[in-house]
Amino acid sequence: MNTNDRACEIMQELQQNNNVHMAELQTICHTQLNSIIKSSQYKFFAAWSKEDFMNEAVSLVWKRCRSYDPNKGKFSTWFSKIVKNLYINRYNQMKDSLDIKPLCTVNQDGEEVNI
Repeated sequence: MNTNDRACEIMQELQQNNNVHMAELQTICHTQLNSIIKSSQYKFFAAWSKEDFMNEAVSLVWKRCRSYDPNKGKFSTWFSKIVKNLYINRYNQMKDSLDIKPLCTVNQDGEEVNI
């Protein structure tokens, strides 16, 4: 049985409120996350603890398990969307905490004006 098939089984067990091997779910998520990091444009992972990010991702999988539908796609695709949204949220929080201000603005005529 491949990883996606096993992940699908685990998600179905979660949806039915059955006991789930949390360690196995974490292992699958960890493997998927490593694959995403290696093959993606997510450049700011170094700024965050990988373990914290992983724990948050697994927590989101747990909370959103009912939204997973194996008929719509593979677990890896669904999980990638969760990671992408989590990454965007964390990136935006980091950006907001830096209090980045624009160098220019657009006036009523649509022209850029330096601040």
